[in-house]
Amino acid sequence: MAFQPYDIRDVWSVVRKGLEIVKESTDQQWIPEDVYSLCVSKKAFLYMDRDRTPDGFAVFQSQYCEFERISKFLIWIVYDPVNGTALNYVDDWENLARDTGHDAVEFVTPLEGLGRLTKKLGYRKVSSLYRKDI
Repeated sequence: MAFQPYDIRDVWSVVRKGLEIVKESTDQQWIPEDVYSLCVSKKAFLYMDRDRTPDGFAVFQSQYCEFERISKFLIWIVYDPVNGTALNYVDDWENLARDTGHDAVEFVTPLEGLGRLTKKLGYRKVSSLYRKDI
């Protein structure tokens, strides 16, 4: 499997550029340094497939839900300049989640097309987030 964990400190110059693109295109509240800090402190995990694309990456987090009593594998941030990321890696992400003791895989996205695609992959919509700044 070419999809491997990376230490963000070793690839920061590449990952920072992708994080900036994701932040600008999806109106996120984090800054790239927040992601860096969480990865260094092992509260988030960076994975890359440098054979497929030298710039693409995914950042995951493990979250426990006390109400549902399940461990969730959160696909937090994904950047890939090559189309087809979800289709290419869905099996890897699900295997990684399973192998690390998680009960479910979750992600949040403002991209409607991704939501439609993942329904075809067996995911279901759990909730929607709407916001109005006042």
